[in-house]
Amino acid sequence: MSPKTKPAKPIAIYTRVSDQGDRSDEELRSHEIQRRKVAAYLEAKGLAASPDTFEDTDRSGGTMSRPAFDRALAGVREGNLGGIGVYHLSRFGRNTVGVLTLIHELEERGAALICLTPSLDTSSPEGEAMLTVFLAFYTLERKQAVVKARELRALKRQEGRTAGGRPPLGYEFELLGEDSNGKPLNGWLVPSDDADIVRQAFDLFDRRELGTPGAVADFLNGHGLRTKFTRKAPEGNLWNAQNVLGFLRREVYTGVRLDGEERIPAAHEPLVDVAVWKRIQRRLAPQGGRQTRNVGDGHVLGKGLCRCGACGAGMTRGLASGIPQLRCNTRGGGHASMTYATAQDWIEGVAFAHAGMVLDRPGSEEYAAAEARLEAAREELRAAEESVGVALPGGPYVEAVASAEDALAALDAPEARLLFPLGARERFDALAVPEKRAALAGLVERVEIRAGRGTASERIAVYFHDGSRHPAEAPAVPAAEEVAA
Repeated sequence: MSPKTKPAKPIAIYTRVSDQGDRSDEELRSHEIQRRKVAAYLEAKGLAASPDTFEDTDRSGGTMSRPAFDRALAGVREGNLGGIGVYHLSRFGRNTVGVLTLIHELEERGAALICLTPSLDTSSPEGEAMLTVFLAFYTLERKQAVVKARELRALKRQEGRTAGGRPPLGYEFELLGEDSNGKPLNGWLVPSDDADIVRQAFDLFDRRELGTPGAVADFLNGHGLRTKFTRKAPEGNLWNAQNVLGFLRREVYTGVRLDGEERIPAAHEPLVDVAVWKRIQRRLAPQGGRQTRNVGDGHVLGKGLCRCGACGAGMTRGLASGIPQLRCNTRGGGHASMTYATAQDWIEGVAFAHAGMVLDRPGSEEYAAAEARLEAAREELRAAEESVGVALPGGPYVEAVASAEDALAALDAPEARLLFPLGARERFDALAVPEKRAALAGLVERVEIRAGRGTASERIAVYFHDGSRHPAEAPAVPAAEEVAA
């Protein structure tokens, strides 16, 4: 990177890891390896690395909006970071137009993209041209991979094999033999030892002997069955009313195989009669076209931001007597629930107050940085005018001073005490739900809500990415009789 464009601000080291199983490129499976290599490069080039951590897990590079990536970009846009460093270009993104647009924005702001593989220097025209070529090839490679995966699924289907993944509860993959490396060749689904329990669960729910999804969850848990295991829960999780809904809606239990967009009937032995399954779907359908539960994408506090103070499970939004509630779906008593509007209003208020205290008061680091940017812009304008011998009526130097003056004036304004990282409260309220959630997640690490009675300030603890929390002291643990109530 040329001395002229060498950023003085710290560089955000951004890492992205996907759970792709046994892949050869170990660096792309480890946040630590990526971060260590980029940090070593920055140190060798005399560049400072931001102490903050920016890492996304299981987030597709095909989208240019990811929680940690958005925080890094926000730091550049606010003038706190001098650029973004990545180990591999695919970590930054795989969308050619999106990546080029962001790189252009970084350059406009005097920031840089630092990429180790391939080695790219966005400060030179040659580097920009090479970057365009690389990104075009990455996009082509991604499209070819999609086509190849589709063809491979079709071939495995013709051979009676699975395309991968884990069998649903009540099934297992038929073992067809071993390949040349001694690895098992898995065929398609056959009933497992748990098949009878699955049949009983559907039958009892259809006959209303198990009247609710929660009762089905208790039935499955009582027989020692768990959800499919994941990396975070290697032994599986307990069933609850939420994940049982997905279980009861799976058409695979009628013998249907869903392969991509293709629906293949009678692909394996059914565990549930089609007529029974259809009756259950009508029963589970929202009444009057109203969605009874909205998980994740539908609300600002989704994506696991809010956690039950009793068990640590993510809380979801649902309805109770027609009123939206934020609640824990873990079976049993003593778990948290709260009116959704109360939780959202209080959490957003705390977030705005915290942002105002940390970022936008005169005398803070943000204010000092704004003053420094203004002085630097004025110095560059004076130097440019001295070199030509006349006052400049316009141009980039004059515009830079005006922009820096506006930024400092915004911090001096009374409403700056209520600023959120994305701007004023009115601007935040006008955002779409996913954008609001991303903005909130950029400031708040997690929220814990305890069970029992009390006000929002007594029951909610907000933990911020900077290590602080509100309130500073943990809420008092409720008495046993209070939790039971």
